[in-house]
Amino acid sequence: MAGSRSSTKDDQPKLKLPVGHPHAGYVGADLSFRDGAGTMTDEQQEAYDEMVAQHEDDVATVEEQEDKVAREELAASEAATEKATKENEKAAAEASSSSSAKSSS
Repeated sequence: MAGSRSSTKDDQPKLKLPVGHPHAGYVGADLSFRDGAGTMTDEQQEAYDEMVAQHEDDVATVEEQEDKVAREELAASEAATEKATKENEKAAAEASSSSSAKSSS
């Protein structure tokens, strides 16, 4: 069946935190661009490859941590909204029942 596949965490896009958030990560500039600078020695190529791999690891680490924190904050916000909605519904029901009791007296 098309579309019957259950959604997993990997299917969802990663959430990001806004700039200035206390848990927002920072990754340095991507220095992997090379514009016709010629060939590199083996040592230079090895250092370059190591730098690119380290930058990719840093980006992945920051993305994972920001996604984790953002999902925790989202869940807490949704729980608080649900709690407030239930409290409002309860208060509205009580107000409705007390006003109908007063009008029937």
